[in-house]
Amino acid sequence: MFWDRFLSGGAADAEQAAVDGELIEVMGKALQIEHAACQESALHGLGHWEVESEDRVHTIIDDWLVRHPHLPAPLRAYAEAARDGNVQ
Repeated sequence: MFWDRFLSGGAADAEQAAVDGELIEVMGKALQIEHAACQESALHGLGHWEVESEDRVHTIIDDWLVRHPHLPAPLRAYAEAARDGNVQ
């Protein structure tokens, strides 16, 4: 997965925290693209950043789930897993 190349090891400094924030912003925007592959990719990346940015990731995914009440069950399940950081 694309986001696996950028995994955060924790914001060791302000510069890394800024980079992580921008990456999360891009993932949030990618999640808005109405294509399942883009949404799955964004969810995958957000799931990796959940540990470091729990509140922000939860907010992005929760808001998306509210706006998409009729998702296919597998995509909804993946979103819920990503929200809890359960991606591989």
